[in-house]
Amino acid sequence: MEWTWIAVPSGFTKDTWITSIEFRPSDLSITHHICLQMKAIRSKWSTNVPVWDDKPRDQNGLEAPRPKGSNIARTRVSRLTAGGEMMGCYVPGMPSLDFRDLHAGKLIPAGTDFVFVFSLHA
Repeated sequence: MEWTWIAVPSGFTKDTWITSIEFRPSDLSITHHICLQMKAIRSKWSTNVPVWDDKPRDQNGLEAPRPKGSNIARTRVSRLTAGGEMMGCYVPGMPSLDFRDLHAGKLIPAGTDFVFVFSLHA
């Protein structure tokens, strides 16, 4: 599976401080990684609609050069992720993000959208 991005409304209706982030993949055998980005205010993208970048592949499965003018998916992904702030990632074996030991937190402004980027093993 190619890299996939999806914007999801956070549901925060007021500014909220969080102290930790934990990713819980439902199937560890296929989860390559999951990253979380926050976008301060919803812009002109659709939420709950996955966007992926279909890469042309050669006979060995390696990424092949793109035909000229075929950057539509990359443009959609760039618009979706531009101006966002990376909050954290999950990779197998990596612990949760916990700011409490640092006596710190992360501010999630009201109206924030989360953008998840993930890749799965085939």
